[in-house]
Amino acid sequence: MSTTHRSAESSARRVRTSPTMKVVARIGYAATGLLHLVLGWIVIRMGTADSSGEDADQSGALTEIASQPFGRLALAVVAAGLAALVIWRVLTIVRGGPARERLKAAGKAAVHLVLAVLAARYAVGLGEGGQDEEGLTRQVMSYPAGRIAIAAVGAGLLIAGIVHVYIGWTKRFQQDLRASRRPEISRAVRSLGRAGYWAKGAALAVLGVLFGIAAWTADPEEAGGLDEAFAAIGAQPYGSVLLIITGVGLVCYGLFCFAQSRYVRL
Repeated sequence: MSTTHRSAESSARRVRTSPTMKVVARIGYAATGLLHLVLGWIVIRMGTADSSGEDADQSGALTEIASQPFGRLALAVVAAGLAALVIWRVLTIVRGGPARERLKAAGKAAVHLVLAVLAARYAVGLGEGGQDEEGLTRQVMSYPAGRIAIAAVGAGLLIAGIVHVYIGWTKRFQQDLRASRRPEISRAVRSLGRAGYWAKGAALAVLGVLFGIAAWTADPEEAGGLDEAFAAIGAQPYGSVLLIITGVGLVCYGLFCFAQSRYVRL
């Protein structure tokens, strides 16, 4: 290992373990929780007869937040918190360690970066009128091997959904958490984590299937975003009940993210 590489890893460790960086990272977890709370509430409302046409994706949640008093200020804080989580993940990669952990950090950094950019756009009023998922999918399909790229996205989303369900089932999320001094709080956090990971995993899996269908049929309208995934859930027998359950699960995930901001090991 070169001297420059060792120096970079050492600097990354120092920044990552600094008190300031830990505070902003915890704010990032709370920001993620806020987005999932709003998203879950929107999905629950979709499960009622009078709001079935409501958008239920990240942009829908951001629109909901932006429409509230001081909503744009809240989104600016959310964007800053998510950006801090991106930096945190990048420092995790730079400091070295097992390849599996570094790959996991890279994936989470990419997700948080997208959400941070979206939150920042809505904070400054640029979120509305952007290109939708259908238009983006159509553009990608117009390129050589575009269908392969869309199929790969669908496979990635499906795998991510399965992994989320697996993490919820095995409670592997507990590995990154400190136990509370109060056993009842630890039990509540475990329950929130399991329900949240199951619900988010189901939504991601459905979204992955939709992208796969779009790639197979070469029809970008089959892809869409999370709102189409939730609409597909709602179209099933007892769909309204399933939507409400999914929404409650996403609310649980949001609350779990707030618990992470308190109990995650940094």
